[in-house]
Amino acid sequence: MKKKEKENGDPTGPLYREIAKGLDRIARMKKQTYPQKEKKVEEKILVLVESPYAGGKAKNIRYARACINDCLKRGECPFASHIFYTQTGILDDDIPEERELGIKSGLAWGEKADKTIVYTDFGISSGMKLGIEAAEEAHRPIEYRTLAKDKLQEIINNKKPIRF
Repeated sequence: MKKKEKENGDPTGPLYREIAKGLDRIARMKKQTYPQKEKKVEEKILVLVESPYAGGKAKNIRYARACINDCLKRGECPFASHIFYTQTGILDDDIPEERELGIKSGLAWGEKADKTIVYTDFGISSGMKLGIEAAEEAHRPIEYRTLAKDKLQEIINNKKPIRF
């Protein structure tokens, strides 16, 4: 055995002492307090957007996008499952099983929302009714809205293809 090993009686003695010193330093550092920057987090409200989708899809997609834009301008964080899940390559709203999966997924997301926003300019569809019922069952606030008439007219008159 080496001389140091004999002195300590344990070949890991010096290593153990260095580790213990390091742990002591960490413990002392944890006890020190450092000034923390005050976080200014703007409270965002999560909202589930209900608007029509089936029938007149191009118009309804434009409408839903305008509704989402309206929420964003109000400082809300919107989610519209009928617009997200129906994009090419995700789910096909014309296949009943996939439509059902999209609705269920949107309702599950809605459980995390602070409120449901229902845009009524084009009426209330069967899918929207499901969302309203789910919000009522969850005791989640429901707010009914319409868009400004000029915005609505722009959506109705727009015949350009939808861009994704």
